[in-house]
Amino acid sequence: MYVDTGGESPASAQSITVTPGELLGLKRAFEDQRDQIRGWLRRNSRALTVVPPPGNDACSRDTADLFAVNGQSAIDAANAFLDQLRGVAEKLGENARRYGLVEEDQVSEFSWRQG
Repeated sequence: MYVDTGGESPASAQSITVTPGELLGLKRAFEDQRDQIRGWLRRNSRALTVVPPPGNDACSRDTADLFAVNGQSAIDAANAFLDQLRGVAEKLGENARRYGLVEEDQVSEFSWRQG
């Protein structure tokens, strides 16, 4: 399976080989990683972008502003990585559907409706 991660450099394009039975587990692993990173960003983004100056002078204020810009750059990079994880998980899900695999939550929902 080829996964285009949407990167601009050839090094960012990756291919992985997965047996059909492992597709959904791998998809969940990518989603779990995405959720962990997203949660960390939600909890910590303010601390990365709102940096109080260590002093009341112009240099301290400029330094705090620079740290805030660097923090935003880190958040932007992490969000780009989250987009890649989402894209890979979607591709894995598409391939799972091609193999006729369904996710457990869909199976349990279907079973519940039947019974």
